[in-house]
Amino acid sequence: MAEFLRRLIIGEFDACPISDTTLWNAGTGRFLHWREERRLQDEGIDPWTGEPDPYADIGFDD
Repeated sequence: MAEFLRRLIIGEFDACPISDTTLWNAGTGRFLHWREERRLQDEGIDPWTGEPDPYADIGFDD
């Protein structure tokens, strides 16, 4: 599975093998532990971009 994801992210397949092209040929990937993701979110930072999260103070109903 890890090899499949690596090949998907770097675009090593002839065509995208899945219906969602979000990860297709994305260039790089990184591991982010859920605790680190939560910590950054609690600080109002988007964990994936490192930019301030514009939705940080907005509450959503579940």
